[in-house]
Amino acid sequence: MSKQSNTQDLNKEATSAETGSRAEDYMKKNRRTLIICLVAAIVVIGGIILYRNAYMMPHRAKAEEQIFRAEQLFERDSFETALKGNGADVKGFLDIISDYGNTPSGNVAHAYAGVCYYQLGDYQSAIKQLDKFSSKDMMLQPSVIGLIGDCYVEGDQYDKAVGYFEDAAKKADNMLLSPIYLIKAGLAYEALGKTDKAKEAYTKVKESYPSSPSAANAEKYLQTLTLQGK
Repeated sequence: MSKQSNTQDLNKEATSAETGSRAEDYMKKNRRTLIICLVAAIVVIGGIILYRNAYMMPHRAKAEEQIFRAEQLFERDSFETALKGNGADVKGFLDIISDYGNTPSGNVAHAYAGVCYYQLGDYQSAIKQLDKFSSKDMMLQPSVIGLIGDCYVEGDQYDKAVGYFEDAAKKADNMLLSPIYLIKAGLAYEALGKTDKAKEAYTKVKESYPSSPSAANAEKYLQTLTLQGK
């Protein structure tokens, strides 16, 4: 192998490592914001379900009582116990899914279980749970879709992650979530070596959401690609 070829390979590795580092930094900076948005949306939806069940469908009250206890553990970051229960008086989200899977509570439990698995580092199980959740809520559904993308990123499956990020950005269509997911899509495209698609994602943030906090990041990433001659 020639010296020039070795140099090219090293440059590619360095660029790939830099993109991965930027992606990781961006994920860390925005992970808490996205998790908070997701949990807040779940709590709101859960509250609506609780009201309906308590006053309109009394036979589902037991499910709501159980999910409320699991939520309390979740809010204390006791993800393992929230997921599996304490073996005594508190059922975990997995138990609620098993016992009340065909109820609205069971649906919400899928989202909670997915977040728990994500926080515990079990990304494949997180994907399975999140994929079973469905909602028409404009904040909750995009957040769940985006978290599936994050799970694929954790496994370096950028080709799968990018589609979820783009879908999340489209479904959210708001200044808070859409720019974040578009930038994540751009970083995933960079990791795949698709710089033209990455530029498109960053440019869309600048043009469609110029007042968003993420617009400055989009500009920075575009400048970096330009300086790299890409």
